[in-house]
Amino acid sequence: MITDNRQDLYNKGLSDKEIALATGKNKDTIVGWRISHRLPVNKAGSAGVPMGRVLDDRQCAVMRGFLHKLVKVAGRNPGKKDVMRFMQTFRELYLEGKVMA
Repeated sequence: MITDNRQDLYNKGLSDKEIALATGKNKDTIVGWRISHRLPVNKAGSAGVPMGRVLDDRQCAVMRGFLHKLVKVAGRNPGKKDVMRFMQTFRELYLEGKVMA
């Protein structure tokens, strides 16, 4: 009996690799499960999946706020962007309650 949420993850558009990582299973196990259920391969990566399918309303609001601020900062700072630094700073400020979605 399967007790993990692989079907839900598959329905959200995650790839075999992403489902394996999320469930702690081997990718071959997920591939075998998918084939045994006659399910087609989801596209690799979840970039094509609308965020509303994998995030709740609050998480979507936070993500929209983050992306809006990222675009705003990028427009003000021409040249090479340090996205990782921006993400780290945003996360710290968000966790401290200093940045809202």
